[in-house]
Amino acid sequence: MTDDQTSDDRAERPAPLADLARDVRERRAERRERSDATASEDPFEEVDVVDVDRDRLWEELSEETEGVDGVGSDDVDDVERDGDADSAESAGVARSEDTTDSVTTPQSTEATSDGREDVVPKREYCERCPHFGAPPEAVCGHEGTDIVEVVTFDQFRVRNCPKVDN
Repeated sequence: MTDDQTSDDRAERPAPLADLARDVRERRAERRERSDATASEDPFEEVDVVDVDRDRLWEELSEETEGVDGVGSDDVDDVERDGDADSAESAGVARSEDTTDSVTTPQSTEATSDGREDVVPKREYCERCPHFGAPPEAVCGHEGTDIVEVVTFDQFRVRNCPKVDN
């Protein structure tokens, strides 16, 4: 075999990975064609919108919720309308105060026949306690201790909690 024959054989044989390179070029060309076609189409549709009267919207929303009854909804509505502390106490609704800057002591303590109950900031007591159950259940796994109720978003009423000082 001569050098001329070897070079002719190489010219006749396809380059390594030539098929792969051709496939990649074809795919890229197809993608470009598709992207050019979809680029001209806007995925959003323009529509006319009327101006919204905010006051009227809130009136409609409040009318819809007036018929909805929840636990203590009448009491809370009375407090919100009157806005004074006397009506909150007479309605049996405890006014919550901002506990973010408060000292980590219980808000109130009362003795019951079942033991001592305290209203505590949940972040300072319950959420740091190893006995606190994982959400969504707000339970205490410590024997003899109960989370009686959720007073506010940030406060729990607990019974016989050993973490709470007298």
